[in-house]
Formats: sequence, C-alpha cells, structure tokens
Amino acid sequence: MSTSAAAGRTNTSPRATYSPLTTFVAVLLLCLPWPYWGGVHLASEIPKSTLIAASACLSALLWLASLTRTGRPVAWHPAWLLVLGFVLWAALSTTWSADPGNALIELTLLISCLWLAFVASQAVTEGRNRLLMTAWTLGGTAVALLGIQQYFGYNPLGYRQSSIPAATFLNKNYAALYLDLVTPMALALLLSVRRPSWRWLAALAVALCLSLLVVSRTRGSWLGLAVTLGGLALTLVALPSLRAEIGKQAKSAWPAWAAALLLPLCLALVPSPTTVKPWTAAPAAASERPDRSIQTRLSGYRNSLVMIAERPLVGVGYGGFQIGFRPYSAAVEPIPLHTEFVSLARLHSDPLQILAELGVVGLAMAMAIFVVALVLAWRLLRANGEERWLALGLFLALLASGAHAWVDFPLHRPASATLFWLATGLVFGLAARAQRRSVQPRRILVAGLWLAVLMFSAHAGTFYWKYWTGGQLFIASQRAIMADDCAAALHAINASRERFGLDQTTRMRWIHLHRHCDLPAAIKLRAMDNALADDPYNPLAHLTRAELMLAAGRLDEAQHSFGVVAALLPHRASGQLGLGLVALTAGDRAVAARYFRAAKDLEGDTTIADKLLTELEKVNMIDH
Repeated sequence: MSTSAAAGRTNTSPRATYSPLTTFVAVLLLCLPWPYWGGVHLASEIPKSTLIAASACLSALLWLASLTRTGRPVAWHPAWLLVLGFVLWAALSTTWSADPGNALIELTLLISCLWLAFVASQAVTEGRNRLLMTAWTLGGTAVALLGIQQYFGYNPLGYRQSSIPAATFLNKNYAALYLDLVTPMALALLLSVRRPSWRWLAALAVALCLSLLVVSRTRGSWLGLAVTLGGLALTLVALPSLRAEIGKQAKSAWPAWAAALLLPLCLALVPSPTTVKPWTAAPAAASERPDRSIQTRLSGYRNSLVMIAERPLVGVGYGGFQIGFRPYSAAVEPIPLHTEFVSLARLHSDPLQILAELGVVGLAMAMAIFVVALVLAWRLLRANGEERWLALGLFLALLASGAHAWVDFPLHRPASATLFWLATGLVFGLAARAQRRSVQPRRILVAGLWLAVLMFSAHAGTFYWKYWTGGQLFIASQRAIMADDCAAALHAINASRERFGLDQTTRMRWIHLHRHCDLPAAIKLRAMDNALADDPYNPLAHLTRAELMLAAGRLDEAQHSFGVVAALLPHRASGQLGLGLVALTAGDRAVAARYFRAAKDLEGDTTIADKLLTELEKVNMIDH
C-alpha cells in the first residue's frame, strides 16, 4: 500500500465533485431520526439500528464498487488507526464480557456506525459540504418541529412517548442527545449563509432545535449548549479571520440571528398542557432530597468506582455493564431506581461506562479519538470556503455531545451514536484532504475490504431479522398479558427468547412470566437456575428461587438467595422479609422479628412485614 497525493483533491466545485456517495450520506442524515414501529418492543431503537446497519452495508458496497472501478486513491488519515484499535479492543473484550449477548448487539451497532463514518470520510473529500450541512440540519429540524407539537399535546404522527416531548425517540432525553449534535451544525449553517432567504430558513432551523432542547428540560443538553456557545466564543476570539467574516454579515444578519433566539425564549415562558410542573412552579424546598435522576446518577457513579477498582485495566467487557454492575449496585449506597424488576442498563456517563467495560486501555483510546478529532477540526477552522463552516459545525457538535456524554450516554443510542461517529469520520476526511493524505489501494486490500463488507452484511442481515422477529414475539407476549392469557404469554416469550434472547428486556420478561404464571415448581426452579447461569446476581431470579426453596422446606438455599436479594437491594424490604420468613419457619422467632422490623422500617406500617410482626408479637404474648 503506497501513499500518494490525490490530484485535484482541493477542488471544491460542486459540479466537478458531485457523486452518488455524497447524496447517499445526505439522504441518510435526513432519514436517520425517523424509523419507528410499534410492532416491536424497542419501537425506536430496533428500526433505527436496522436503518444504520443497512445504510452502512449499502454505502460501503457503493464505495467499494466505485473504488474497484476507478482505482482512485483512498482518503486516509492516521487517526483511523485509533478507531481501529478501539473497535478491535471492544471486540476482543467480548470474550470476557459479563453479557456476551448484549455485547453482540452493541458491537454490531458500533461497527455499522464506523463503516458509515469511514464512507462519509470518503464522501466529504468530494466536496458538496453545504449539502451535508443542510441535510444534517434538516433531519433534526423536522424532528424538533414534531417534538414542539408534542409539547403542546399534538402528536400528528402518533409516536409513542414515555416522556414528553420525545419526538421520534420514545424518551425526551434520547431526542435531546440527538439534537445536541444537530443544533451546532444548524448554528454553523446560519452563520455561513449569505442569501437572506436562506438565512431566515437557517434561523428557523436553529430556533426549532434550540426550542426543543429548552422545553425538554434535559440538563445534560443545557450543559452541551453552554459548552457549544463557549466553544464558539473561544473560536471567534482565537481566529480573527473567522471573526471578521462573521462580522461582515452582522449588519444585515442580526435580525435573523435574534429571531433564532426569540422562539426558544418565548416557549420557555409558555406552560405546556403536557407538563406536570409549569416553568413558573415554585422551587422545591431546600430540605427536599435531590431529584431522583441526579441521585440515581451519583449513586451509580460512586458504586461503579468499586467495580472499576477491581478491574481497572480491562473492565467487565464490552456491553457487560448491566450484568457486571449488579453485585456492585449497592457497594457504597443503594440506587433509588433499583428494584427487583428494574436496574441501571447504562451508567449515564459514557466515559465512565467505557472505563467500566473496557478499562483504562479502552478509555485511553476513546479519549484519544475524541481529542484528535477536536484538534483536527480546530485546525480546519483556519481554512476558507465551505470546509471552514462544516468544520465549525462538526467541532461544536463534538463539543456539545462530548460534554453531555459525561452525564448521559449518546454513544449508546443509535441516532446520536451515528451522528457522533459521522462527525468524527467527516473531520478525519476533511483533515486527510487538507493534508493531501491518501493511499493507493492494492488489489489484496480491496479484496479484503470486499470480504469484510460482505461478511458483515450477511451478519447484519441475519442479526436484525432475528432482532425484529424476536421483538414482534415480545409484543405478542405483552398482548397476551393484557388479555390475562398466561399460557399464550409464556409461549410467545419462550419463542422470542429462542429467536433472539440477547437483550435484557426479553430476559427479564421471561423471568417475570415464569415467576407469576401458574406453573409446576420444578419448571419455575429450572427457569430461575437457567436465568442465574447467565445473570448470577439477578434479584428477581434470586427472589423467585428463594420463595420456591422456602416452600419446599430447603431453608439453607432459601436463606442464601434471600440474602443475595437483601445485599443487592438494601433499600427494599423483600430480602429482609424473606429472611424473616426463613427464620420463622426454622422456629427462631427472635431473629424473624428482627428481620420483620427491618422490613417494616424500609416500607412503612402497612406492609406485609408489619402484619407479620403484629401476628408474631401476639404469638409471643400468648407464649408468655
């Protein structure tokens, strides 16, 4: 493989450099946030992930076909070696991952994003940067418009929402993670356009994106927005030429710029009919506890440090956080969110989760990728023409998403992860073009790329087909539960688990149904043992197994499983209550009373523990 300078690579003329590859990336940017189907249990995630994987395969095949036909040099920047190292380390870590099934889900998405990022790095070298900026902005603007309508109680497309306004993402926080990367690009587009009509359209795009970030009340996005504005201010101070270029437009552009800020300010003052507490609500009393979201994050961070300290170099393996974290979930303090049925699936901090899963090695590579991308984007800001404005949008988008990533997980949601890696790939592509870096592909390299793309395409097609059909069977089990048909629900969830049992949601539904349906004890026990073989600290499986052991008179095993539940969920009464029942069955009333009092202290005076304690006290009085 030899290095060569690509002739004519500095030509930015749209007519001279237009290609289908650029159009493909632009169409993907427009379509990325929209896939949704309520017929699968992850109605937003599965369709979006499928689109991303399909787009990655198609774009890679399109690029390889062009490469094979023309044999032209490949834009290449050495920073890609960091990305390659990161994905290889992530793939290697699946061999020791606490959750190999989830690791495969996340690794498939990661590789899809990286294929797209690499293809985008080739597309950007062909020019048409304004097309990419416009498509990037329009996709998010349309989503923001839908979200604002939902904020006022109007949901024209019928997207399901677990929190409002979620747009097409089910959860408003996921919509905000996506818009973190769109708003800075819209801002760069607004600053770059000179034609008044286009400027006003760009101002509307900025206004809509900002508005949804404001009304979503996602504090991580507000942090990202503050970092974006700070980064823009720093850029203008450090680069006089850019400041002068923007200053020339200020006299005619300031009304549009002001209008871009007016809509979000107005919406911030207008109460929403879908909001529980209006903006004018009185602040909480100082004596009240911090809200559950902050407390959950802080508790998760503190507890995760204990886990990280035990495996600092290699972590618990890619995708293994949820299962790997279970035995440490109350290592320092209990997490309010955690119950027998619910646990943290993400750490709400991408850098910390990367450290937990991939260790210091993985975090070092991830941070190196991020820092190198920022440095390269900063250097590109000194260029002229469309490249400067695209680089500005990418630089600010990476800053915003990177800031939010410290308190959330944009790299673990399909749309935001794709935009993040696309931004990184576009920066690497622009840098390769600016530095005239390219490689002349040899036949063996092209053949290897063809083989890799075809193999991944076959894997992705099979993988997501099973994911879709498994998700449909999950919904069938949900409908059967609603119809109070336990047999049908069990049949559907067993089929779903057999078809695609890699995601934690399906596994938990399977445990839940085996717990509550009227089945022979032997079948229930076998199901719990199977669940614990894959997830040794699953509290619901341990609780169910303990109850079965107690009913069978196997008190030592019941005591062990109830003890695990009590250790995992010290803020919940179920473990203490179970230990009390074991002691009572063994005839030790004093120990039973102690456990019942502990359970009563946790859940108040109207619980089963309170009633059992009352009955126990009556028995003790009769004995005396």
